[in-house]
Amino acid sequence: MADHQIERTEQAPRARAERAVGAGLAVAGLAASFVAPVVGAPLLGAGTLVLLYSFIRVRLRTHATDPYKDVIR
Repeated sequence: MADHQIERTEQAPRARAERAVGAGLAVAGLAASFVAPVVGAPLLGAGTLVLLYSFIRVRLRTHATDPYKDVIR
């Protein structure tokens, strides 16, 4: 049951949109950095920050119900 809740949170429209925007900015920034590094670097940085924000937000939201967080390796 907890796995389904985590999967729903990770596949929510908001999370998917955040990741799409972040990946789009990162790819556009990488491409633009070859033509105009002054524009490309901030785009690449913004895309990376959006992806990082999305990852951290989803992990914080699902941490309490994650059944695998207490597994000792």
